Amino acid sequence: IEEMAAYKANFFHWHLTDDQSWRLFVRSRPKLVKSSQGTSPESYSEEDVQQVLSFAREHFVTVVPVIETPGHILAALAAYPELACKGQHFEVPKQRVGTYTDILCVGKAASFEFAKDVFTDVARLFP
Repeated sequence: IEEMAAYKANFFHWHLTDDQSWRLFVRSRPKLVKSSQGTSPESYSEEDVQQVLSFAREHFVTVVPVIETPGHILAALAAYPELACKGQHFEVPKQRVGTYTDILCVGKAASFEFAKDVFTDVARLFP
């Protein structure tokens, strides 16, 4: 963030999720970070987020959280397989290899509830 500020790059797009890991603790969906512990044993707590936001503000950098959806969501499907369009068992990939076709099924009511829960919590953390 300090280097960004030095170059007047004032927006930090913080990628908190992808196929390999869900790195942000979401209060309404705690299983998300647990599903990624094999590939990414640490995650960001709400306190961590507040510290990053405070540090960024001191350097005039705006933090934009990035939550991948409906694709790049294998880490979430490993925790909540019922949200997929097809398939019942998902594993978090240990490395970035190939293309994954599993996505969040936007045609399911449960997926809308999931999105509402996640984005409500993320919006609360990133005012």
